[in-house]
Amino acid sequence: MPSTAVILQMRLAVVLCCVFPTYSNIRQFYWIKNSTYDDVTITDKVIYSVNDVRSEMICTIKCADDQVCISFSYNYLDLACHLHSARFTNGASYLPSPGWRHFSSIPGHCPTEDGYVLLLDLNLCFIAKTSYLKWRDARDACIQMGSKLIVLDSADKNAAVSDYINIHEVDYWKTFWIGLTDEATEGEFVWENGNRLDFTAWRYGQPDDGLGGEDFVGLSVDSGVWNDLKSYNTYSYICERTI
Repeated sequence: MPSTAVILQMRLAVVLCCVFPTYSNIRQFYWIKNSTYDDVTITDKVIYSVNDVRSEMICTIKCADDQVCISFSYNYLDLACHLHSARFTNGASYLPSPGWRHFSSIPGHCPTEDGYVLLLDLNLCFIAKTSYLKWRDARDACIQMGSKLIVLDSADKNAAVSDYINIHEVDYWKTFWIGLTDEATEGEFVWENGNRLDFTAWRYGQPDDGLGGEDFVGLSVDSGVWNDLKSYNTYSYICERTI
């Protein structure tokens, strides 16, 4: 006989598919309950909140309509729907209970069978390639794999990737190309996804453009810091896959 968790997931999947077919192909959700999350804990992860929401299914639709939303919570006691930019994972169980009901989007496939690493808490799927390539060639290699040179736009992401590679990969130089360059406009660094810098992890005195032409950024995984480098240098590289 199927477990309670399986039954709940099946029921929700059926409702999403058959009652709201428009959203069944956009995102799937599963039901989790985590009593350790309260208003204080999740406040900094709330995109926005909506009051007087009459069902969790309406909350589902609101999250599916928002490109940033990857999870949501619905409180049927006060009819509040909160959209979140973080996935609930810590200590979660699949047992329903009164009060907060947390729903979380099921992550897309990360091909770990091909060597990718999945860091679920960061919603991050990446692979470190230890062959040596120039920056543009590394970018093209990632694209051919259905990925992009990694975007390290937060301290948590930068530290997690550096630590993982430093522990698990053996590479003499310990330098890996990342998806950051100021090739278009000197001094204006842009990520591969088009975003400009918010978080930075430059090595002391960097970026300095050397004697000119240091337009591409490498990550030193032993220290987690960045350096601008020349296009003809060859290093290992890190590809990131969207999930």
